[in-house]
Amino acid sequence: MDVDDDDSTGEPLVRVKTNDGKRFSLTKSEACCSRTLKRMIESAKLQAQSDIEIQVPVNGKPFSQVLKWCQEHFDVDNDEAGEISEEAREEQAEWDKKFLASFREEELLRVMHVANYLDIVSLHEACCRIFAKKWENSKVDEIRKMYGIENDFSSDEERFIVLENKKLGLND
Repeated sequence: MDVDDDDSTGEPLVRVKTNDGKRFSLTKSEACCSRTLKRMIESAKLQAQSDIEIQVPVNGKPFSQVLKWCQEHFDVDNDEAGEISEEAREEQAEWDKKFLASFREEELLRVMHVANYLDIVSLHEACCRIFAKKWENSKVDEIRKMYGIENDFSSDEERFIVLENKKLGLND
């Protein structure tokens, strides 16, 4: 973080560089939406560097989409006192729904992976819910076909899984 370089609110900016060379400037509040970035910032401060650029092993496009989520969420996600009104939460839920619906499946999967790496729980869980809903009434073979996943279980393993699922009440 370059303490001489502030945003319009006077908050220091955090520089982030993705593995494809894209650079982003975030406020510390936006960056702290990510537990991973927050830890990296704290670690860099301990090293007493005057200019910090955090490198993350993700691509710039999904990172920019995750950043958009953080910019929309950092006040709500960082509210420890629970002082966000129900109306504001409903507006946030509507924004989330529209935002996530704007992605093709491949893009949403990339966003989900970046959110997971950056430890942004609210975004990762929201993405997971979308995929879970999509797969909700699908059989394993249908999901494999959707994603081109080859069945690598032997017939004995398949039978064992079916029996275990029946014991757990997970019949097809």
